[in-house]
Amino acid sequence: MEISELKQKKEIMISVTRAGVKQKVTFEVTREKTLSGEALMLKVDKIIEMSELLKLVEIYKIPVKSLNALVLPQGKMLKDFVNI
Repeated sequence: MEISELKQKKEIMISVTRAGVKQKVTFEVTREKTLSGEALMLKVDKIIEMSELLKLVEIYKIPVKSLNALVLPQGKMLKDFVNI
């Protein structure tokens, strides 16, 4: 899914593994305030395993924020996602 497609949606349903069980979790497509401005990211109010977060970041190419971590794509910083 392209970033332009993600910007048009308010939330997306993604299948992830939580505690060894495959579950469909709703991620909110939001803009979070940062020092550089508002950055586009996927946000969920649940604890997701780090390995799953890393997979999602590489698939969708935008930051993913959960209760336990904020993960960025390799070689990127939050300021790279401001004004996109």
